[in-house]
Amino acid sequence: MSTQPVYFITVQRKAYLAFIPFVGILLPAESTYGQIVAAEDGTHTNVEAVGNHIEIQGGQHSSDHANVFHNFDQFNVTAEQTADFITDSAVQNVIGSVGGGDPSNIAGELQVSGSDANLYLMNPAGVLIDPEAQLN
Repeated sequence: MSTQPVYFITVQRKAYLAFIPFVGILLPAESTYGQIVAAEDGTHTNVEAVGNHIEIQGGQHSSDHANVFHNFDQFNVTAEQTADFITDSAVQNVIGSVGGGDPSNIAGELQVSGSDANLYLMNPAGVLIDPEAQLN
């Protein structure tokens, strides 16, 4: 009788929990390329870069305004960059979907401002999170 090995994932930061269900690959990001491109699909996501600080606003709100949805063609953050999802206090969940076909490389900082919302980033091509990335 053979036994299968059991694998456990230990997570130190609460923010990682939001990414675990959607991570295709969890490896250090090799890319020095950072770009966030909103999809032009009617979700009204606005991306504005001021130096290395990238503000993401708008999106499509659920009817109760507890959730906000953003669609992106590309979502990459270099080590020097901060991607900041700006929300209002009623938002409980920020859901970002990347559909451009390339993996997302997160080497810098992801954060949510304006509320204590959970952040979910989904990409069927994978999300690569650098060990030095910060998830706030």
